[in-house]
Amino acid sequence: MLQSTRDATSAHIDRHGPARHDPSAPWSARGPGGGALQGFDPGQTVLRQGEAPKGVPVVESGLVALSLRQRDGRRHIVFLAGPGDVLCPPGSAAIPADAEALAASQVRVHGMRDLERDESLCRRLNEQLRRQHERSLHHVFALGQREARQRLGWFIHVQADGRCRLDLPLSRQDIADYLGLTIETVSREFTRLRRIGAIAYQRNGSIAILRPHALFGNGA
Repeated sequence: MLQSTRDATSAHIDRHGPARHDPSAPWSARGPGGGALQGFDPGQTVLRQGEAPKGVPVVESGLVALSLRQRDGRRHIVFLAGPGDVLCPPGSAAIPADAEALAASQVRVHGMRDLERDESLCRRLNEQLRRQHERSLHHVFALGQREARQRLGWFIHVQADGRCRLDLPLSRQDIADYLGLTIETVSREFTRLRRIGAIAYQRNGSIAILRPHALFGNGA
């Protein structure tokens, strides 16, 4: 059991996720949330850019990346969607980015009839979209205002959210694509953080955060 602290920063994101539905099943399994539910394995496409969603897709569990690609094929992850996040707003004709599961994930799709019948659901989705907009602004600010070491420190700090261990289902390449860095730079910065004692790798693959303030370049 993880203990939250004021002086250490951590997070635990389940690497494997809960039991999954058959990834090949159609949008048919309905749960208490009132929408169709489907499970996705890591690396599986949830929606492709330009695809018309069958309602409003909301992440139920796991982690889904929204990404765009340059002409040369390089991927840019523009949003990391966790539980409760909306992948495509109501009324959208098409999703503006590729959606790919980075961990075992479940996505619930609320039909437009569900939204028409449930005003509280509409309010919850609108509030969630507002919070996602704020997170997106912070992401853009981090990419524009921070050096590589500060970007990675910011990322760890945000993902950690106040606990003492970080267990991410992202590869170094995923992190690089999210922070606008190369995988070499991300690997180098992880090594630096370990060298200065800001983090330590644990046997189970998680990262212990030992010196939160050093994440942002202090004490290097």
